Amino acid sequence: MTAAEAILKIDASIQYMEDLKPYTELFNHIKGLKAERIFLEGKDANGSDIGKYSTEPIYVNPKSAPRSFATKGKNGQTKFKNGKSHKTGYFAEYGNFKATIGEGDRVNLRLFRNFEVSFKTAQSAKKENGLIVYTASIADTAKNPSGKIEGLLSKYPNAFESSKEEIAIIRQDLIDIAMKKL
Repeated sequence: MTAAEAILKIDASIQYMEDLKPYTELFNHIKGLKAERIFLEGKDANGSDIGKYSTEPIYVNPKSAPRSFATKGKNGQTKFKNGKSHKTGYFAEYGNFKATIGEGDRVNLRLFRNFEVSFKTAQSAKKENGLIVYTASIADTAKNPSGKIEGLLSKYPNAFESSKEEIAIIRQDLIDIAMKKL
């Protein structure tokens, strides 16, 4: 490769990155809005609660929880009849557990923050046939084992769809980007 060819290749790369910049900013804006709606407000694309937690009783090991809580049995006892301490805490339902550790009792998919972090970091952009193609995805990571994400998406299918407000913002931002290029 000659010096002139290298300069042309570098110039093309710089132009490509400049072409991507407004779309990257748009993507990050929408990603932030969706993350706030899903993980902080616990709302789906229609503005409804993402879902309801199970009302089945559960036992949770405090070592597996993001914040500690007292161990206890179903009737509130801290020790078994044989004198051994409980190693788990009993909760009448999952929402009670989340409320106990200060996380509220609504579905917001952020108890351990793993799902939220992978949602925020899984993005890609590429140019195909002159068009910028962006992809936002939720990645399988060591903290989000394969199958867990699919299960959540299956259980709460409308949570990650774009809301009408988000679609309106995308449309307006795309119009603004196109107008700046004219």
